[in-house]
Amino acid sequence: MSRAKEKKEAGDSYTENSGQFGWMKLDNAAKIYPPVTRGELTNVFRITAVLNTPVNYSALDSAVTETAKLFPLFSVELCKGFFWYYLEYNGLPPRIHHDKGIPCRAFPTTRGEVMYRILVHDNTISAEFLHILTDGGGAMLYFKTLINNYHIIKNSTSESLFTEKSIDKAMVITEDLFRKYSRKRFPHPERLSKAWHIKTDKQKKAVFHTFTLTLLSDSLTEAAKSHKASVTEYLTAVYLFSIQKLRSRKKRGSKILRVQVPVDLRRKYNEKTTRNFSAFVLPELDLRLGEYDFNEIVFEMRYALGLMASEKRLLKTISRNVSSENNALIRVTPLALKNIVLRIAHNRLGIRQFSGIITNLGKIDISETGSDVLNQIYIIPPPPHSKIKVSCGVTSLGKNTIITFGSVTDDNSLQQEFVRFLTSEGIYVKLAEIRGDKNGDMQ
Repeated sequence: MSRAKEKKEAGDSYTENSGQFGWMKLDNAAKIYPPVTRGELTNVFRITAVLNTPVNYSALDSAVTETAKLFPLFSVELCKGFFWYYLEYNGLPPRIHHDKGIPCRAFPTTRGEVMYRILVHDNTISAEFLHILTDGGGAMLYFKTLINNYHIIKNSTSESLFTEKSIDKAMVITEDLFRKYSRKRFPHPERLSKAWHIKTDKQKKAVFHTFTLTLLSDSLTEAAKSHKASVTEYLTAVYLFSIQKLRSRKKRGSKILRVQVPVDLRRKYNEKTTRNFSAFVLPELDLRLGEYDFNEIVFEMRYALGLMASEKRLLKTISRNVSSENNALIRVTPLALKNIVLRIAHNRLGIRQFSGIITNLGKIDISETGSDVLNQIYIIPPPPHSKIKVSCGVTSLGKNTIITFGSVTDDNSLQQEFVRFLTSEGIYVKLAEIRGDKNGDMQ
C-alpha cells in the first residue's frame, strides 16, 4: 500500500491531530543530523526485545497501530524549507518489516515516510529510529509501550510487563526543551583539543558489524562497587582502559583519549518528552602525564562524570548550541549553504573531539509477568563515524546486562580488550555475534 493511501486511510487520526501539530521545527539536537546523514553514517539506532515465544504478527500489527496513536509526534516526515528542515505531521504508523540484512540502515528520503520502523524475526521485535526523531530515552519510552501493548493484545490481559507507567499525556509536548532551558549570554564550554582515534584499516565497502556481550548484572554491579563506582562510571573506565591499550601499541597521534557519554536530561529537569532531550559529556585521559592503571581511570571517571553532568556545566553546552542556532547570520543563510557548513563543523570540530562513544540506557524494571515474557532488551547504537569506528550501547533487564558494540571495521581489538578486562575482574561474559554482513550495503 502506498503511503499516500495509508495517509488517506489514517483518516480520523490525521484529522484529529493535524491541526494540533501541523508542522514543527526540528529540536536543537536534531538539526545536525539531516546534513551529516549520508552513506554509512545513517544516524539510525535500534532497540530489540527478545521474547520467550515466537512473535504473533497479527497482535503486533494491532499493537503498532495503537501505539502510534499514543505517540503522534512520531507520525511526522522530514521536509526541506529554504532556511531550515522541518517536520510535518502525516498521521502514519511505522512500517513493519521482516528483519533481514544488517541493522540500522538508512531511511528513505521520499516524502510520506515516517522516521522509525518495526522489524520482526522469529522471537524478536525491533524498532529503529532516525536520531532526528528522538534519542535513546524517548525511543525506550515508545518501545516499552509497544511491547506492553503487544503483550496485552496477544494475551487478552491487563497485566503490564513493566513496573512503571510507560506513557502519559505529557509526552506529546511539542516544545523544544533545549530552548526552554538555555540561558542568554551564558559562558560556552572550552574548545577541546583533538582526541586520538583508533587506527585500523577501514573496509572498502561500508559494513556495520554488531555483536553483543551478556553479563550477570549482579557481578557487574559488585565489580563496580569494589571500585566505588556506578555501573556507568565503571564501564566508561573499562572502555577508556581498552582504548588506552590500543593507543599504547600505536605510539602515534594525539595523547588525549576522550569518550562521549550521553546524559538523559529528562531526569535532570524532570521532563517527559519523546523529542530529543539529551546532552553529552566528554571525560578524558591525558597520556602526556603517563599511562593510567585501571584504578586511576575509575577515580577520574567517578569525579569527571559527576562534575560534567552537573546542571551548570550542562547548561554551558545547551546554551552554546541554542545561541548558535539563534545567530542572525546563520538564521538567514540558505539551507544548502547551512548543510555544507554544518557538515564541515561536524567533521572538524565534533568528531575530532572524542575517541569513542558509550551510552547506557540503564536498568529496565520488569514485573513478574515481564520476566516470563521477555528474555532480553538491548540497544544497537548508530553506525559510528569512520574515524570513531566503534561505539557501544548498554542496557540491563532482569538478571542480565547486555552490552552491544557497533563497528565499521573488521578489527575487533577494542572489543577483545574490553572482554579481556571484564573476565580478569571475574565477570562471566557470554559472547554472541548478532550480525555482520560483508556483502551488505548501508543504503
